[in-house]
Amino acid sequence: MEQTSALVARGRRDLRRSRPVPPLYLVVPLASTAVVLAVWAAIAIDWLGARPPIGHDWEGYRQGFFRWLETGTPYARFELVGAFHAQYGDFIHPPSFLPLVAPFALLPFPLDGILWVGVPLVLLALLLRRSPWWAYPFAAGLLVHSEMEYTVLNGNSTLWMAAFLGWGLRLDWPAGLIALKPSLGPLVLVGWRQPRRTLAVAAIPVLLTLPLWPDYVIVVANAHLPLSYSLGQWPVLALGALPWLCDRVQPWRAWLAGQVQPAT
Repeated sequence: MEQTSALVARGRRDLRRSRPVPPLYLVVPLASTAVVLAVWAAIAIDWLGARPPIGHDWEGYRQGFFRWLETGTPYARFELVGAFHAQYGDFIHPPSFLPLVAPFALLPFPLDGILWVGVPLVLLALLLRRSPWWAYPFAAGLLVHSEMEYTVLNGNSTLWMAAFLGWGLRLDWPAGLIALKPSLGPLVLVGWRQPRRTLAVAAIPVLLTLPLWPDYVIVVANAHLPLSYSLGQWPVLALGALPWLCDRVQPWRAWLAGQVQPAT
C-alpha cells in the first residue's frame, strides 16, 4: 500500500514537471523584478549624483549604543530633561532594542550600516523566494513604495520588524521580537500559537536591560509620540506578511480554477 501511494505521488510530480509552464508564469515575475531593479537603480543613480546623507536612523541607533557604553544610558541629555520633538538621530527605542543594535554597531563603517539593512532584507527574501507568480506584482509595488525607500535608505528599524513579522507568521516565536518596537507591539500576537516561546523571546531583552527602563519612561513622556506613529510604514510590514497571505489565498485560487475539489 505504501509503495503504491509513493508511486502515485511520484507520478503526480512527474506529471506536473512535464506540463509546459504558461508564459504568464514567467513573464509576470520577470517583469516585476525588472521594475524593482529599474526603480532602485534610478534611486542609486540619483543618490550618486546628489550624495544626500543617508542612514539617519541607523546612525541614531549606533550613537545610542555607544552613548550607553560611555554614560550608562542610550538617551541624550535633552531627551531626559524636558519636552522635545523627536528628529532623525534621536534614540527613542526602548533599552531592549540595544541587544539587536550591538552586533552591528561594533562593526567598522560602512559595513555596519550595510549589514544592518542587508540582513533583514535577506530574511524577507527567504520568505518571498517561493511566492506564486501572481504575488510578484504586489511584492514589486511594496518594494518600490516611498516608505520602503525611506526605510532602506535610513536604516529604519521597521525593516527588522517586517522580517520578524514574516517569520513570526511562519514560526510563531520570532514575533516576540516585534516587542523591540512598542509602537508595533500588538503584532506580537501573531505568535499566539506558541505563547510561551513568543513571550520568552519578548521578555529576555527586557530583562537584560531592565535597569535602563526608568529613563525610557521619561523619554516617552517627554517626546509625546503617538503610539500610531509607525503605522505609516505599513507597506514595509505588508511585505513581511505577503508570503503568509499567499499561503492563505493559494488554495482558494486553486479551487476556483478547478484544480482541486473543495473540502466537504
